[in-house]
Amino acid sequence: MFCANLLRRVGVIPSTLHYIKRSAGHSKWQNIKHTKGLKDNQKAAMYLQKLRNIKIVLAGNGWNTDPNSSPSLARAIESARRANVPKDTIDNYLKKIKTVKEHPIEFRLRGPNECIVNITYVCSSVTENELRNQIKKILKKSVFQVTPGFSQAFEKKGVIIAKPPTKQATIDDAEEAAIVGGAEEVRPEEGEEQTYRFLTDPKGIVQMNKYLSENQWDILESEVEDLPTYFVELSDADIEEVKVILEKLQEFPEYLKCVDNIA
Repeated sequence: MFCANLLRRVGVIPSTLHYIKRSAGHSKWQNIKHTKGLKDNQKAAMYLQKLRNIKIVLAGNGWNTDPNSSPSLARAIESARRANVPKDTIDNYLKKIKTVKEHPIEFRLRGPNECIVNITYVCSSVTENELRNQIKKILKKSVFQVTPGFSQAFEKKGVIIAKPPTKQATIDDAEEAAIVGGAEEVRPEEGEEQTYRFLTDPKGIVQMNKYLSENQWDILESEVEDLPTYFVELSDADIEEVKVILEKLQEFPEYLKCVDNIA
């Protein structure tokens, strides 16, 4: 019979961790991610992020580039247009995706205090081996290791970000919409006035979208995401190391998205 420590070393079960719930305020790690996002926006990286959001939707809908038959793609395109991404840029992006067959590849990384990071790229079969080799070089002397375990660190949830039909709406109205529409949870979106985040079962996202649309809610984003089931606290030194490595891993043009369970 395998001992628990051995199972932990091979990544089957986590060791004793400092589990904490995400607090209402921002931790140092959340502040770093938030600040980096602000700087990126100042550098006009918002365009790139909106195009990546479109690619995330496409990866989940079987690469259907027709917004008329894919409501989630239509919403992603609308979100990009609201961010002033030119229509020609979006159209050319969709045409390029049509001609180049790509597929997502995911790396699950175990880091300090056994924090877990899932990072996803999208690439063609021609460039996949080169990408994997480059990532291995970055990870070789880093605080991260690729791990096949820890699948329980995340769970899939439908995530909908939407604005209510009137400015007079309150959290009570959002909670009522969540109950009637079938959401599991709703909360105000941080840093966004009059915007709410609804969480649903992955299969319930369609029903919730339908309810919100029929009741004049403005759906800004809607997709199935991997959300952490627990959070791990890191020291300031570990946070700095993680920040450096993740910045390098996100510099690849094939980079799509990243989710972590760092508090």
